[in-house]
Amino acid sequence: MTNRERVTGPSLPLVGREAHLGTLAAGPAAARAGQPQLIVLDGPAGVGKTSLLRAALDGGGPCDGMTVLHGSCRAIDSGNG
Repeated sequence: MTNRERVTGPSLPLVGREAHLGTLAAGPAAARAGQPQLIVLDGPAGVGKTSLLRAALDGGGPCDGMTVLHGSCRAIDSGNG
């Protein structure tokens, strides 16, 4: 299974996120140069974090040929009721 196949959900085109993808590409470039990297994609639901990750993991993308670990979490209602 490829890195991209590990990210679930429908694939949508990435529009207007070239700057974010460029920023994301800097991490793998530094890692290839021998500098360990940790990249955190954070933001509200629906802003396109998964789509941005998919674009980075696409064949020929900045993470091509690299081992990529990723995870996710769900918000928990911490109400007192």
